[in-house]
Order: sequence, then structure tokens, then C-alpha cells
Amino acid sequence: VGGIVVQAQSTNQTQYIYDYADVLTVEEEEELEDYASTLSEERNTAFIIITVNGTDGRSIEQYRDDFYKEQAPGYDKPRGNTAMLIIDLQERDVNLSGFELAEEYLDYGRLETIRENITPDLTDGYYYSAFSSFLSEAHEYMGYAPGEFNPNSFFFQWWFQLAVSLFVA
Repeated sequence: VGGIVVQAQSTNQTQYIYDYADVLTVEEEEELEDYASTLSEERNTAFIIITVNGTDGRSIEQYRDDFYKEQAPGYDKPRGNTAMLIIDLQERDVNLSGFELAEEYLDYGRLETIRENITPDLTDGYYYSAFSSFLSEAHEYMGYAPGEFNPNSFFFQWWFQLAVSLFVA
């Protein structure tokens, strides 16, 4: 019996990029919006990016929690699967987090790896590049169950593979 597999579009999430700090050009924002939408469909997780110039006296974590509560992002349902990057340019603060399934898949170690990878671009003001990297890396990690394959593990680094090959030989 044959069939067609169709990936459903999100019935909840229609916006992924919230550039309140205006760090992106219109074209960059549109490209990131399309990219986030595509990746979100593939993982059934809303990949959200938020830029702000201040959080009205709240910590970035409180701002994140308020945004999640009030805006109710989530691919599968309001307040559902969501991976979020927030950058506060006023305080030079960054927060990466996951909600629902993304909280499990994007654990502290994975989020810290993503943060380390995007920090140089954020520091240099290459926001489009940093945001693109966040989207692709979070998407990648959402493809592997917690505790599974870690593409940044030293076991998969060329130098470790070479050392094992030489040892075995």
C-alpha cells in the first residue's frame, strides 16, 4: 500500500524572527524568516529569534519567560515545542533555551555549544551569520535524541579519528 507523506505546516507559529532592535536588514529578516519556517517544519519545533534593546528592567530569563507566556510560540501548539535565542543589545546579554520537547533535546551542553559557536559573530556584530548558525545548529541537535550522537564530540573530530587509526595500524 503506497501513500504520500506530507509534512504539515505549523498551525500555531506564523512568525519566527522578532527583530525589535533592528539589527537586520529587511532582506536578512525575510531570509531568516523563511529559513526558520523551513527548519521548524522539518523538526516540528518553532525556532524563534528575538532581538531587543533592553528588557524593561527584567532579567533576560524573565523576559524570555514572559514572551513565551504572552506570545505562546510553539510549532505544534501554543506554548509548544520552541527553541529560542534572545539577545539584549543594551545589556549585551544572550539567552538560548528550549521549551517542551526542545527543552529535552537542547540540553545545557548542546545550548552551550551553540552559544560558543555563535558568540564570535555576535561580538563582531554579524547578527545574520550568528542567527543563521543558531537556526542550523539547533535544527541539527533536534534531529538527535538526548544522549545520542553529538557532532561536536571529540570522538568525531578528525584528530581523534587519525589518532585511533594510527594506534590501530
